Amino acid sequence: MNNTSLTHKMLITFLIAGDPSAECTAEYILEMERAGADLVEIGIPFSDPTGEEAVIQEANGRALKEGMTTQGIFQIVEKIRKQSQIPLALITYLNPVFHYGYDRFFQQCEKMGVDFGPSFCGTGRGKNTGRQISCGSDFHGGGIFQR
Repeated sequence: MNNTSLTHKMLITFLIAGDPSAECTAEYILEMERAGADLVEIGIPFSDPTGEEAVIQEANGRALKEGMTTQGIFQIVEKIRKQSQIPLALITYLNPVFHYGYDRFFQQCEKMGVDFGPSFCGTGRGKNTGRQISCGSDFHGGGIFQR
């Protein structure tokens, strides 16, 4: 996907990885593609998603209760990539990326074929440096990188 392909309306779908299970997440993403989705946003579950509405908060809780982890999400992406090249975006709070390790997280994004991933301003240590963390890809609007 590149900027020249953005000449039409897109159907962008969203789900929380692991809700209700990892297996269902992969199946749902493939079904979304068959139903016409142009891009799928995969939410990384977080224990305190205070910026989300109740439905998304509850989905986060169910996914975590089922044992979904960041590594588990990369396994889902790997499974999807064996069957599909639909553009995938990871949506998350900073905390799960920090816990997983910034460099490790973005290396996995690139390795597993995540098309869009999060970027975070102000992640320098001690003060807001405005540094954005990425896997070396170009940034596009909205604070995401594009593979």
